[in-house]
Amino acid sequence: MNSSKIDVNYAQTGNICVFSSYAIIMNYFSKNRKNICELIDRYIQEFQTNPASNTILDKENSVHQHYHRYCHANNLRGFQFIASRHKMNLFSTLRYSVPVNVAVNAGNLPLNRGHNIMLKRKLRKGGLAMILLHNTPPTNGFHAIVIGFDKHKGGYFYRNPTRNNGQVLVWVDFLKNNDIFEYILFERFKKNIKHIRHL
Repeated sequence: MNSSKIDVNYAQTGNICVFSSYAIIMNYFSKNRKNICELIDRYIQEFQTNPASNTILDKENSVHQHYHRYCHANNLRGFQFIASRHKMNLFSTLRYSVPVNVAVNAGNLPLNRGHNIMLKRKLRKGGLAMILLHNTPPTNGFHAIVIGFDKHKGGYFYRNPTRNNGQVLVWVDFLKNNDIFEYILFERFKKNIKHIRHL
């Protein structure tokens, strides 16, 4: 993949890291046909989240609130929700990319390290993954980021939707020394890809 095509302008303002990570990936695979903010608006429209105002902060917070309420009420992990709505083509993104691997751990425990090894191998073939990790103190919460591999630069990178400390793409093999709790691996749409593999 070409990391120079990853959006570097968007930065989340609300607590929306899971959906914004998804939107960053869809923006890449659609070659910018799917604007990140437009995908957020599409979510609001589909689920009628009724943001308090038209500001991006209120819009993102309305998505966050709906997303967590829905998943809790339906006993769903967040990444399962994203993968299922993508498969339903709710955001008109299925023509650009497909989720080929989805893994979650219901007990809020990290996935075994075999997932890290598999993801690293598959990312080298051109996919992008959104992963859930556990933040370090003082937040002690969960956070989603996007990871990939640029074959031209020969390195792994991650894109944090919050753009912490002004960083956009961070060139590091994140999967080498970090636990992950959930992930979805997306690849560019191909007609011969028909199924999502749940691990």
